[in-house]
Amino acid sequence: MTLVWRARALNDLRSLFAHIARYTDPGHAYEVLADLRTQIEALLDQPALGRRGHQRGTRYLIVRVGTNTYCCLYRVSGRRIIVVRVRDTRQEGESPQ
Repeated sequence: MTLVWRARALNDLRSLFAHIARYTDPGHAYEVLADLRTQIEALLDQPALGRRGHQRGTRYLIVRVGTNTYCCLYRVSGRRIIVVRVRDTRQEGESPQ
């Protein structure tokens, strides 16, 4: 299995980093994102770990880092896991599911 990050998911990670760094510090933001990515990479061993999403063919994984939770929306396509979005569950607006 390989993990593929869509551009929008990478932008989500950049936004999360900037937000966390703004309110804490860049070192803490790096640690949060490293933990987040490590937990998402667990999908490589267990692609069905997440729940079925609202859109056909999607799944989502809720990841806890410290006291915060994040939602990772992904698709499994053959031997690829495609990460579509990564959002803080406290964010308003578009639902990643």
